[in-house]
Amino acid sequence: MPIIEPDPQTLARLQRMETEDFGARPFNLRADEHTTRLPLVAANVIIQTNSFTAGQKVHIYDVYWGMNDNALVVGRFRRKHDFIFGVIPIRKLDNFRPEYVYHPVVLNKFRRTDKAINPGIFQRFFERPDLPAPPPTTYHFADDAPTAPAASWLARLWNGLRGSR
Repeated sequence: MPIIEPDPQTLARLQRMETEDFGARPFNLRADEHTTRLPLVAANVIIQTNSFTAGQKVHIYDVYWGMNDNALVVGRFRRKHDFIFGVIPIRKLDNFRPEYVYHPVVLNKFRRTDKAINPGIFQRFFERPDLPAPPPTTYHFADDAPTAPAASWLARLWNGLRGSR
């Protein structure tokens, strides 16, 4: 997971983007007919894919974290040069930076498809010393999992399986 320590100028730009465009709203940002710019994370493709060439700039608007860290991006298709929405593994991207997108074709694509920009993309790519650290993740394994009340069918099943060992 690429976490970048931004320089002070980038950190100030991130804070300005979040306050001006997202504000205190925890929900996703959608483009409407009055939208003139969209705050996105720009990145360069370093390994060519079927849709994007190496060295090309794409803009990330959401991510899928997990085993296949994938980014949802908008960029120019490598064969026809039209803007498309695509999915690309994050390991094939480099040089992450916050940017505004003003291109009218990109804005129209976001308006027509009703795609939304996740406000958490900036925290996922850039280390933010001004924000509190997220709480630690707690994992429960089979032996220390919280138990259900004894009257539930799941607890009876679980206790029956544990007793048959």
